[in-house]
Amino acid sequence: MDNERRDYILAMKYEELRQGLQNDSLTPTEVHQAYGWKILEVNDKINCVAEMITESFTMAAEVERHFHGKPNKPAFYGIPVSVKGNFFMPGYDCTIGFSKFIGMPKDVQCSLVSTLIELGAIPICLTNIPQALLSYACSNPVYGTTENPLSHGMTPGGSSGGEAALVAAGGIPFGTGSDVAGSLRIPAAMCGVVSLKPSESRLLITHSHGGFPGKCRLGLSFGFFTHNVGELINIFDLYLNSEEHLKFSPRSIPMAFDMSKAYKKEKLRIGYFSEISFLPPVPAAQRAVRHTIKMLEADGHEVIQFDIPHPQLMAELVLKNILPDGGVYMKELFSGDIVDNYMKQFLLLLKVRLLLFLV
Repeated sequence: MDNERRDYILAMKYEELRQGLQNDSLTPTEVHQAYGWKILEVNDKINCVAEMITESFTMAAEVERHFHGKPNKPAFYGIPVSVKGNFFMPGYDCTIGFSKFIGMPKDVQCSLVSTLIELGAIPICLTNIPQALLSYACSNPVYGTTENPLSHGMTPGGSSGGEAALVAAGGIPFGTGSDVAGSLRIPAAMCGVVSLKPSESRLLITHSHGGFPGKCRLGLSFGFFTHNVGELINIFDLYLNSEEHLKFSPRSIPMAFDMSKAYKKEKLRIGYFSEISFLPPVPAAQRAVRHTIKMLEADGHEVIQFDIPHPQLMAELVLKNILPDGGVYMKELFSGDIVDNYMKQFLLLLKVRLLLFLV
């Protein structure tokens, strides 16, 4: 492929790319080659990729052979997609940043990936995540530290930091992720891309590392990263309204995605708080909230300030949800392994909390 053709493909927006593949003006093979090159270029700069999925190029050729020139192609036919590093891929490690899990490849596939493959998408790489999925700095001793493509030396957020960074850098048409306490939303905000944490059970998956022991009542959800809201709506529409979705994720709520509600222009009543008494936000965060409020009010929405009652109790309940065993699982997970620099303070606090829990 010459550079001009490659750059032409990489300059396309998601919907242009999808339509080009659907009408055969583009082929999965050339799209895959273009994005394979782009991923390597981006990764050299910001270290957002853990592993390339080598079989993906064979998959691209196979899906092209099967569907090229035919009508009724799958919804995501030929589109490369990145896979968050805690989603299982057969033949690949899921280390979650621990050296103890190197050389222990999985033999099952994440159901979200299986659904995307059935819908014609081609998983091309696994992206970087924080150690144990527990930091907003996307760093671990196995794959290193991911930088923000908008500002090198800064974090892209976590835990889906590698995904958001790759999308923001133009390295992939759309990405995948999971979210308990901000793992989709925080990287999206830090990297200037779009994501949404669905309601719990709206999109459930199997065969992934959740990061926490037991049933975390903060609500684990899964979703995508895109460049704009319209793209995200389209992907949720095609994904949730497919037969393949409930085939691979039967525990998800069996409810269709309602496109009419996605574009409904009704005015909303939105609550916000500006600070928590024992943990004052940095000025940049306060400024971001004020800026968002002005934008919402300018669009006609009602914005109401409220104070969080009993904030320390709230923090205690959140911590109990994340560490329902007092930290025993996390202590064992980190035991005997290299601790990432960004996790050392957490581990120290964890040992103190565990001591108090056991007393």
